[in-house]
Amino acid sequence: MRPLPDQSAFEDKSELVSKKQKNEDENNENRSPETPRTPKVCPKTPTKTPLRTPTKNQAGVQFLTQKKRTKSCSSHFEYINQIGEGSFAKVYKARSFVDGRLYAVKKSKKPIWETSERNQHIQEIENGMKLGHHNNIAQVMCAWEEGGHIFIQMELCERGNLKDALNLAVQEEGGLGKLPEYMIWQYLCDIANGLSHVHEKGIMHLDIKPENLLFSNDGVLKIGDFGVCSTTTGGDDSEGDQIYMAPELLNDIHTPSADIFSLGITLYEMATNYNLPQKGQWWRNLREGKIPFPENDDSISQDLKDLIILMMNPDHTKRITIQSLLKYDKLQSVITLKRSTSTLYRLQRKLF
Repeated sequence: MRPLPDQSAFEDKSELVSKKQKNEDENNENRSPETPRTPKVCPKTPTKTPLRTPTKNQAGVQFLTQKKRTKSCSSHFEYINQIGEGSFAKVYKARSFVDGRLYAVKKSKKPIWETSERNQHIQEIENGMKLGHHNNIAQVMCAWEEGGHIFIQMELCERGNLKDALNLAVQEEGGLGKLPEYMIWQYLCDIANGLSHVHEKGIMHLDIKPENLLFSNDGVLKIGDFGVCSTTTGGDDSEGDQIYMAPELLNDIHTPSADIFSLGITLYEMATNYNLPQKGQWWRNLREGKIPFPENDDSISQDLKDLIILMMNPDHTKRITIQSLLKYDKLQSVITLKRSTSTLYRLQRKLF
């Protein structure tokens, strides 16, 4: 059992500050901006390297080994540029020569021969395929292996992620320095619908955060990156980004409620645009139910504050469930409005 880290172990004693204020402070230091890295084209993978057969049962997963394909699957794509990078993989925008469509192709940074690491990648593929198609999930289409590297073909979400949207709100001239509340409720509607589907399939995401919430071309928010996720019966010890991590994960308690906390603190970031702490006293406070909101700020409704507090309850057994979240009065009205708007749009397309 791991208790919450003692505050004296951390040197960070700073208070919560808005991202807008933080940006202004940094700009005043007159530091030269870093030169952005030029996107790289996906490097070719040598296909002559002997491929090893997966050690797990791949039933139901479109995982293509050397025996199942006649030539390199990578040759089916034109790799345009690198669009993302994580600890273990890079993501490329690619056009399929088969159907001419654009996709995201995720490639492991190094050959995966070690069994436990390999199984983790396969688990990501299996969970992605298990989720299938859903309007609020970034879909996994196919996966294959070449030269020990694992490749995953996914739906391309070209309009960035929620973190990008939060950063743009900070930079907007004369704006609030954060997202307007009506937009927060609409985004929450998308995320909650996607998370409900994830939990219904017996999967915990365990890394809900703005970077993993992706915008499709039509502005729909989708949950992506299932590299940390676990099944509800798996007894896994996976943990995501500690900025958004639920407190019970420190004690190896893994339940779908951890995703609710992560979504709650993401919602808190959206509402306040505070620069969330990675450690220190404020990190502890947010996990002990001490959740401060900006004073004299009427841009955050009591409905939204109350919901955030319910989602960030320190006791995971008392935290609001995804089913209750979807029935929350304010969110229900947003869901109804989105459905009626969508129906009207489809009708207009059909008539005109």
